[in-house]
Amino acid sequence: MLPGTAPAIKIEKTRAHGAKIVLYDPEKEDREVLARSIAEKTGEVMVPSFDDPFIIAGQGTSALEVIRDAPKLDAYVVPAGGGGLLAGTVLAFEELSPETRLYSAEPETYNDHQKSFSAGNRVRLENPAPTICDALLPLTPGEMTFAINRRHVTGGLTVSDDEVRAAMRFAFETLKIVAEPGGAVALAAVLFRKIDTKGKNIGLIVTGGNVDPAFFAEILEKK
Repeated sequence: MLPGTAPAIKIEKTRAHGAKIVLYDPEKEDREVLARSIAEKTGEVMVPSFDDPFIIAGQGTSALEVIRDAPKLDAYVVPAGGGGLLAGTVLAFEELSPETRLYSAEPETYNDHQKSFSAGNRVRLENPAPTICDALLPLTPGEMTFAINRRHVTGGLTVSDDEVRAAMRFAFETLKIVAEPGGAVALAAVLFRKIDTKGKNIGLIVTGGNVDPAFFAEILEKK
């Protein structure tokens, strides 16, 4: 299942691998509920997008690579949708680098993690304003993921769509990386000093490159 706002290139490439695409409206529909309903009708196996121990463990392997290559980070910033990647990161850093401060990064209008960390419990967003970060649209953190993340994440960071666009340009022009909007939020948070970076070793992850060529070209041209 993909949101109707997903880049055409992501939809096309997914379909090319033989997948049947079901689009949904993230502002009005719950992806997990819809997927579970389809699985019950068809007998197919539902693979959760984040709230699952195997998904969390698999995504956490990225943090193991980071800790291996950069073992003395003061802080590490992770994009957060449902919180699966963040939870896997938490588990890895708790065990191998507990002194590193961990932060979630989100679009400022889809800041369910930031609100939830501040409240101390899962908060559900109501009618958030649209964002270009189509990969980060859950309205509330996962139940399993939040239980893990709340014990070690220092706080939630948010960035504007304009800051995300600037980060995408920086990634392309300086790092030679094509980053999708949702994949660039952690980079945007660091570039725009959402945390103190002076004299510190900061790590972050860029999590995807699914962006339509025309939209990407538009972002690169407008500075």
